[in-house]
Amino acid sequence: MNTFLELLHQAHLAHLIKTQLIFILPAVIIAFGVGLIGFPLFINFLKSLRVQQFIREEGPDSHQSKKGTPTGGGIFLIGLWVVVSLIMAGVMQFIKNAEHILPSPYFYTPLVISLGLMGLGMWDDLAKVLKKQNKGLGAKAKLFVQAGIGVMFGLIMVFVLGDTDVHFFSHIVHLNGWQYMLYATFAVTALSNAVNLTDGLDSLAGSTTALTFYAFVLLLLTLPNAEKFFPTLLLCLLILPCLIAFLVYNKFPARVFMGDSGSLALGGLIASVGLMTHQDGWLLLTAGIFTLEALSVVIQIVGFQLWKKRFFKMAPFHHHFELCGWHETQVVNVFVVFHGLLCMLALFLQRFNGVPS
Repeated sequence: MNTFLELLHQAHLAHLIKTQLIFILPAVIIAFGVGLIGFPLFINFLKSLRVQQFIREEGPDSHQSKKGTPTGGGIFLIGLWVVVSLIMAGVMQFIKNAEHILPSPYFYTPLVISLGLMGLGMWDDLAKVLKKQNKGLGAKAKLFVQAGIGVMFGLIMVFVLGDTDVHFFSHIVHLNGWQYMLYATFAVTALSNAVNLTDGLDSLAGSTTALTFYAFVLLLLTLPNAEKFFPTLLLCLLILPCLIAFLVYNKFPARVFMGDSGSLALGGLIASVGLMTHQDGWLLLTAGIFTLEALSVVIQIVGFQLWKKRFFKMAPFHHHFELCGWHETQVVNVFVVFHGLLCMLALFLQRFNGVPS
């Protein structure tokens, strides 16, 4: 908290944050309150529809007790965030004459990308329910839709914002339109899948994504000439109370899972915010745990295909630690602390390494 207050005092966006606190604080409190009250009602709704989790047969034995837990909490999580964000932006525009928020691509682009991926996740979750197994849509179908959403994001960056620069720490790489389209498509597809892979233990994906968005808030506060990113900063601020409310019901033993509808959307939101605000290089740290989880799957597949050898007892590698005898909560605690340290390292390095303006 002291770090946040210190950055707020020194930040380039400090004056905007301070003048808008009368809107931001009530929105944060309302989002958290609605989440606390609404999630139990939504959980009961999911139970009435028998929308429940099906566990991988080859997964750890301890996970079999999770069978039947309602899944799809990401629908309420992302839906609450979108509604609160739109209402807040509308109120600010009406009362404070802040016309720059609602029509800003820095506001509507992350919303559109997240909603698109949430829709894909809902489709996948529904397919699992109908098939009554852990496998929903085919991998090729999911990748095709994810890539399509990534292309849409790239089109906005290239033709709406005219921004094809990739910022790696204090260096800028200038790409042409086609190169940036490929880069944006890869980023959205890879990160949405990475967060989806991380969502395998109670509260793991929710806790780590919350840390990532908190880091985004602090990183954005330090950017020079960052007023144009104020709409994106609001989105990052407002997802935090929604995630915290979700974690109340997702902590071990979870009463609800976010499902693909939540994990894919959160991954897409991280990718779109990271690229739009030129946090490309810092994503290696602020999204570090998601990258490692995805890499563990790649290593496992490549190792088996080439050498008929499995490097982990199970991938993603959070399951490896479970099969080594760690309790689920122990794995989550270690992963969350490690991810928090990566986010802190990103904050430390950005302050002393400098950022391109």
